[in-house]
Amino acid sequence: MRRLAALALLGVVAAGCSGGDSPSSTPSVPSRGETAGEAITRQFMLLSQGQVGRLWEEMHPAHQQLISRSTYMLCTRDMPIELTGVEVIDTYPERYTIPGTNVETDSTAVTFTVEQPGGGSWTDTSHEVKVRGRWRFTVADPDGCLSTARRNE
Repeated sequence: MRRLAALALLGVVAAGCSGGDSPSSTPSVPSRGETAGEAITRQFMLLSQGQVGRLWEEMHPAHQQLISRSTYMLCTRDMPIELTGVEVIDTYPERYTIPGTNVETDSTAVTFTVEQPGGGSWTDTSHEVKVRGRWRFTVADPDGCLSTARRNE
């Protein structure tokens, strides 16, 4: 269930990185030249640390119009997820329609594995979109996020 919640809250659009990063080795602020894989790793670390206000700032503008910062805070109230690392397996360019919108854009799909305490892990693919030189994530299920926020009010 936590896996699905994390994916619903952090469904991203990306470009090129490999290897795993632990929470302590991942910067919490974007750097110039950051790859999409590095961005998604950093964004998952922000989510796991409960830094959802900072994470909202990295949400795609089309989703920021649908989901206010305060709504996103309510939506993610049951976070953070526990993780010990994120390993980027593959990245590739892909046209992508941002969920809940009519916005179609170039993105980078990022296939990754999230490692959890106790040896558990899960693998999925998400997207990162570059907006004004910065990677932005999209919410995989914006309606689900809005519903969760209403329940958490």
